[in-house]
Amino acid sequence: MIDDAIYGMVYRVMCGTEISDRTLTEAVEVIRRVGPLGSRYLTQEHTRRNLLAEHWIHKISDRRRYEVWTKGGSKGAKELGQERAKKLLSEHRPAPLSPDVLGSIAAIASRS
Repeated sequence: MIDDAIYGMVYRVMCGTEISDRTLTEAVEVIRRVGPLGSRYLTQEHTRRNLLAEHWIHKISDRRRYEVWTKGGSKGAKELGQERAKKLLSEHRPAPLSPDVLGSIAAIASRS
């Protein structure tokens, strides 16, 4: 699960960030409205919309405040990863393979 989180982070970085006339025009407008030293960027619709599209948070980190985290059991990446793995293993129901695929596998296996 930790490797999956690392892969997800690397994949997100490799996808890049959208830089277009639309995103830049909207961003400049927010800067003009809030000001270059403004502290209200997180309250802006543009920031929220783009944060959700551009920022990726994996499932095995806890980003709550320290006090809340400790009250919640102080679980680290190892424990959260183990819990997530157990949940995935207990809930995942893969679609069965088609008869054609099963036949191909059987043919390959019989050659060995």
